[in-house]
Amino acid sequence: MFRNAIFLFVIIAAIGFTACDDDSTNSNNSNNNTNNSTNTTGDGPVIFSVIPNQGPAATGGTEVAVYGKNFEAGAQVFFGDNESSAPVVQSSGTILAVSPASTVTGAVDVRVVQENGEYTLPNAFTYTESTVEIPITWCIFQSPAQTSTVSGVSTELLFGRVFSEGTTNSPGKGAGISAQVGYGPQGSSPESDDWVWVSATYNMDADDGANDEYMGAITPVSTGDFDMAFRFNGGQGFVYCDINGTDDGYNTENAALLTVTDQTEPVVDWCIMQWPYSYTENATEAGPNVYGRVFMEGVTDAEGQGSGIAGQLGYGPLGTVPGVDPGWQWVDSDFLGDVDNGANDEFQTQLTIAQPGEYSYAYRFNVNDGPWRYCDANGSDDGYSPDQAGTATIEGESTATVDWCNLQYPASTAALAGNDTANFYGRVYVNGVTQGNGQGQGISGMIGYGPEGSDPETSTEWTWVDAVYNVSVDGSDDGDLSNDEYMASLNVTTSGIYSVAYKFSADGGTSWTYCDLDGSDNGISIEELGELEIYETQPEYVDWCIFQYPYAVETFAGGTTESLYGRVFVAGITEGAGQGPSITSQLGYAVAGTDPTVHPESFTWIDADYFTSVSGINDGDLANDEYVSTVTIDSTGVFSLVYRFSRDAGVSWTYCDYDGSGNGFDISMLPELTVSEAPEFSVQSVFPEYGTILGGTSLLITGTGFTDNATVKIGSEDCLNVNVVSSTEITCDTPVGSDFGYLDVNVYVDWGFETVVDGFAYRPVFTPNVDGNGSDWNSAFLVAENSVTTDWGSSNVLTSMNVSYDSTNLYILVNGGVESQNALMVLIDTDYGTGSGISDLGVLNDTNGTFDTAVSGSLVIDDASFGSEFVVGSIGNNTVTNDVSDMSGLRNLSNNGNLGWDNATLLWDGTVSMEIAIPLETFELDIPLANLAFAVVIGSSSGDAYSNQSLPEGISSGTLSAVATLDIQQ
Repeated sequence: MFRNAIFLFVIIAAIGFTACDDDSTNSNNSNNNTNNSTNTTGDGPVIFSVIPNQGPAATGGTEVAVYGKNFEAGAQVFFGDNESSAPVVQSSGTILAVSPASTVTGAVDVRVVQENGEYTLPNAFTYTESTVEIPITWCIFQSPAQTSTVSGVSTELLFGRVFSEGTTNSPGKGAGISAQVGYGPQGSSPESDDWVWVSATYNMDADDGANDEYMGAITPVSTGDFDMAFRFNGGQGFVYCDINGTDDGYNTENAALLTVTDQTEPVVDWCIMQWPYSYTENATEAGPNVYGRVFMEGVTDAEGQGSGIAGQLGYGPLGTVPGVDPGWQWVDSDFLGDVDNGANDEFQTQLTIAQPGEYSYAYRFNVNDGPWRYCDANGSDDGYSPDQAGTATIEGESTATVDWCNLQYPASTAALAGNDTANFYGRVYVNGVTQGNGQGQGISGMIGYGPEGSDPETSTEWTWVDAVYNVSVDGSDDGDLSNDEYMASLNVTTSGIYSVAYKFSADGGTSWTYCDLDGSDNGISIEELGELEIYETQPEYVDWCIFQYPYAVETFAGGTTESLYGRVFVAGITEGAGQGPSITSQLGYAVAGTDPTVHPESFTWIDADYFTSVSGINDGDLANDEYVSTVTIDSTGVFSLVYRFSRDAGVSWTYCDYDGSGNGFDISMLPELTVSEAPEFSVQSVFPEYGTILGGTSLLITGTGFTDNATVKIGSEDCLNVNVVSSTEITCDTPVGSDFGYLDVNVYVDWGFETVVDGFAYRPVFTPNVDGNGSDWNSAFLVAENSVTTDWGSSNVLTSMNVSYDSTNLYILVNGGVESQNALMVLIDTDYGTGSGISDLGVLNDTNGTFDTAVSGSLVIDDASFGSEFVVGSIGNNTVTNDVSDMSGLRNLSNNGNLGWDNATLLWDGTVSMEIAIPLETFELDIPLANLAFAVVIGSSSGDAYSNQSLPEGISSGTLSAVATLDIQQ
C-alpha cells in the first residue's frame, strides 16, 4: 500500500505543479516569486544554492553542485553569460557543473535553462582573481558511528570534523570550506549517483582549536541499512570521510551505519514548503504569507481539509535542521483549500520574525497528532535539506533584551604584560533568540577589565573588547541548547591585578547587561568578578595537575584524614623516576564553597610531600609526580579540599580540582571533607599478622566503637565477608594480594576510619602437592625467571623458580632439567643481608660423593649480602624421597670438609621440573621474620664448569651476579 501511495503522488504532483497558478487559492503565487530575477511557475527549475560558491576566473574549472528542484535532463547551466560545458543532472534536485573561465571577477548570477523554463539565482558564484583553494588535509565522520531513525524522520545530529592548515586552526569557522553529510547503499562509493547529500553547518572549534566541527541531519525516505559519510570541499573537489578518518583514505567497511525502519504510526505521504522561497522584511513589519502543501492517500484527496491533517510553519537558525535543532519556533497553519486537482491540501501562515538576522523556515505536517514530516522547498521525497529551506532576511533594529548572562570561566588567570591572555568565556540567554544550535541573531558580547574591585557598570576605567560566538550550550535543561557561549582574550600592557566581567546586548548596543561569575540574575557583585593578574616577567606554571584521590573524605574533630594525593606534570621536569626539582605542592582546606582561585587567603595551606613517580598518558612513562598530605581540623563542618602547585616558590600557583587543570578550574569539582564529632573508636589489634598472598586468611580485628556497617581495607582492597561480631570485634577474609609485604589495615565506621600501620603482611604461604609435577603452583610464587638461551643443549635448561612455605616446610619448584653427567643446584641463604655463609664454592673440598663433588666447585656469588648455608639438588634426573643419596639431596655447608646431610624431599619428573620440600626446623630460624635468598645453577659433576643459564639470570664465567629473595614470617 505504501509503494502505491508514492506512485500515485508522483502522478498527482506532476499534474498539480503545472496547474499551480491556475488555482484560485494561489492567485498570489507569481507575486511572491519576484525576489528572483527570472522565474517560471509550475514545473520550471528552481535554484536554492551553489556549493562551492567561488572559484578562479582565468582558468575556470571549479566543480560545483547546483541544488534546487524540478531539474530535467538536458538542462543548461550559465555562470553569468558563460555556459558550463556538459553539466550532469544527477537528480531532480542536483546538477553537477564546472565553472567556465571568465574575463571578469566578482559575483555573477547562476542560471539554469531547460525546455519548460529557466531560473536565475542572483550573485550565486564569485569569480576570484587567482585560484582560491583550501586544501582539505584531513577529515573524519566523528559521531555517531551508527544511528537509526524511521522513514521520513530526521536522524539525530551527525558530526564531522575537518582540518586544513592555516584555516581550521584559527578561531571560528575556517573560511572557504563547505561541508555535507550524506547516505547511500551499503558498500557503495559515496561518489556514486545513488547517494543523497545535505549541507552541514559549522558547529564549533574542536580538538584544542585545530579542527572545525560541522553538524547536520539526514531525513531518509526509504527503509533499510545505509552507509553514511561526511564530505568537505575547499575548492579542490570533495574529500570523503569515514569513521576512521582520511589518513587511510575512504573505506566502505569504515562507513557509519544508518538503519531506517517503517513508521509505526500514520504519517503523511508527502509535503512541500510551496512558496515563497525567500523574502526580506523589516523587524517591525509582519512577514508574508507562506504556503505549504501536503498529500496523504485517502485523506487529502477528499474534498476539504483532510481529516486529522495539521500543519505548522517554523523558523530557526540559518542552516539548521528542524526536528533536531531545539531552536526552531513553530506556528499553527491554516487550511486554505484543495489544490492540484483535489489531491493535495494547501495551508498558509503569516511568518513574522522580530529579531534581525537570517533564518531558515520550513513546513511540517502530521495526521492525528502523529509524527511530523518536515518539508523543504524541494518536497519531502528526498528528505529535508537545509539548502532547500526558505530563507528569511530580517532587517532593522532589535528591541530584544538579555534575559541572563554570566562570566563562565576562568574565574582567574594570568598573563605577561603585552601578551594575549587565555580565552575568557561568557554565556548569554535571550528567550526566542539563543535557543538551538548556532549563534543567536543580533547578540553582541564583550569582555572587559578594570581596576581590582571596581564596578564595571559605573567605572570609567574599564576597557572592553569584542567577543566572538563559540558554541551553543545547555541551559537549565539537558539538550535545550538555550545559551550561546562567547569567547575572547585580553591584552593588557601594565602589570597588576585587574577585575574581569562580561557584558551582552541584544539590541545592537543600545542597552547592556553586565555579568559576573554567578550570573546576572542578582546583579554585579565585586566579590564575583573574575581576576586577571598581569606579570612583568614570565611566571613558571606547571603544565597540568589534579587532585587525585579521594574525592569524598570523612574524619572527626581533631582526627587526621586518610592520605590525600595530588599529581603534577611539567614537561622535562617530572618525567622519569624521582622527584622533579623546583616544584612546590600544597594541600588546602576552607569552608565548603570557597573558591581558592578567588580567595586563596581563606584557605589553610599545608605543604605536601613527594610520594612517588607515576605513569601519565602512557603506561610506564613515569611522567607525573604524585604528592601526599593529610589534614587535621579541630572544628566540625564541611570543607572544600584543593591541591595547588608552583614552579616559582609560590609566586604563581596552578589550582587543581578532581578532573584536572586541563579544562580550567571548577569549584564544583573540589573534593569535600566532612568533619564530625569524634565518638569513642579505636582499633587495637589485627590477628594473624600475616597470611597467604592467595587471600582467604581469616582476620580477627579487635577494638572499640565498631558500627554495624563497618568496612575493612587491606591496603586499597576491600577485606571480604566482613562480619561485625560486636562493637569490639570484626572478622573478615583477606582478598588476593598483588605483592608480598606489609600493608596498612584500615577500619571504616560511620564517621571516619583508623589505620593499623603495617597491620597485615602478604607472604608466600602455600602448601603444594609435592609430586614433582608442579601443576598446582601459580604465578604468585614466581621469584626468578631466565630468558637466556642455553649453550649446553636442550637437555640442560633452567626456566623459572617458585618458592612458598607453610608451618612445616619450605617448598621450591625449579622448572628445568639436566643431563646425567651434570648437577642442578639450588643455593639457600637463610640470613640474607648478613653476608655470613658460603658465597664462593671454591672454599669447599668435600669430594666424598658425586653430588658433593659438584657442590665443591668454582662458583662465585657476586653479592656481598649473600652467603649460602645450604644447597639442594641432583646429579642428572634422580628422584629422591629421603636424604640418603650421593647423587642428590640437601647439604649443610657449615662443615666444608665433609658436607652434612639434612632432611629434604626431592622429586624429579624426569624432564622438566624439580620439586623440593625442606622442613623449616632444618634452618633453625629463631627470628619471626627471616629474609631468605636463593640462586639456581647447572654445573658439571666435577664442579669445574657452569651453564650460561641461572635463576635469576646473570651468570658469566662461573660468577653469578644476582639472587632471588623472599621473606619467611613465622
